[in-house]
Amino acid sequence: MLQEAIAKITEIAGVLQQSVNKYAMAVKEIDGRAFKLADRDKAIDDKELLLIKREEAIKPIENVVKYHDEAMALKDEANKLFAKVTSEKNAFNVSMTAKQDQINALTRDTGILKAKAEKETVMIQKEWDALNKEKVEYKEKILDKIKNGIR
Repeated sequence: MLQEAIAKITEIAGVLQQSVNKYAMAVKEIDGRAFKLADRDKAIDDKELLLIKREEAIKPIENVVKYHDEAMALKDEANKLFAKVTSEKNAFNVSMTAKQDQINALTRDTGILKAKAEKETVMIQKEWDALNKEKVEYKEKILDKIKNGIR
């Protein structure tokens, strides 16, 4: 019976040894998987860092796009203002052209009136001179009559 017990203990020890061996194999396999998972984890962390760096690199580009959009809006506003100013300038030029035409017409009319006035002034002066001459002649006639009448 002792031998049977020893045999049974030996058999149980063999089964236990097999279980320990299986457990050890399972632990090695789990360690291998854990190592692979740790490698994958590290790779994921590395990729996350790379993505963070890329996001940081993209932020200035996003700012550039934002500034570009703002610049384009300002450019559109400037173009509208330029068109308005150009329109006002053109209207002003048309107004100035009309005023210049009026000034030219008035200058021409003034020149015509000035020439007429000068002509009339010359005619009036001639008439004045003629009247003065007649006055002098009339005076002389009267003086002659008075002299001839007194004698």
